[in-house]
Amino acid sequence: MGANHSDADEQLESALGTKEYWEERYKIELENYEDFRDEGEIWFGRSAENRAIRYFLDAGLRKDSRIIDLGCGNGSMLRHLRRLKFSHLTGVDYCEDAIRLAKSIAEREATNTDMPSINFQVVDLLEDNTLTDRYDIVMDKGTWDAMSLSSQKERRLSRYRGFYELREELRKQFECKELCLETEIASTNSIMFGGKSGVTSTGAIFRRVI
Repeated sequence: MGANHSDADEQLESALGTKEYWEERYKIELENYEDFRDEGEIWFGRSAENRAIRYFLDAGLRKDSRIIDLGCGNGSMLRHLRRLKFSHLTGVDYCEDAIRLAKSIAEREATNTDMPSINFQVVDLLEDNTLTDRYDIVMDKGTWDAMSLSSQKERRLSRYRGFYELREELRKQFECKELCLETEIASTNSIMFGGKSGVTSTGAIFRRVI
């Protein structure tokens, strides 16, 4: 029974690392939005989104900072930032339906308001070289977690080191001469299991070394 459970876990992990898995998920979420105005899941959790944004505000991040979200999904975090008057926002995802969903929600939210538009693009970070602009903040809230399950992990890692905000548990993979850990974004949600304490999610800010 244990072996079967392990096999199932490995199959799920393999699926999460494929484009096909996410295309199917966002196809369903787009249909649900069109039919029921269901905006879909925040895959990384609302609390993680709020912690990251609270860090930006506490750090005094300028409202005209150029911010990009890698693997933006339905664009939830970018819309949150826009409501806080951040004005230069870009979201990319390799799933076309994710970008369609993000655009639809953002445009509907901005109807009859003076909110700035959010620049959403379909981009495959491994295959496309269209992101030629420079950004002050680069966010990732789980995209690397999914990409690291792929057989192309090493190739993807070399591309991702050019960006990034990421989880503390990946520090050993990412900290290098180009990136240094600046601070951890503390979690307020703790759990206990097997006599040990931990957190439901964690975040870290890495700064590009110039």
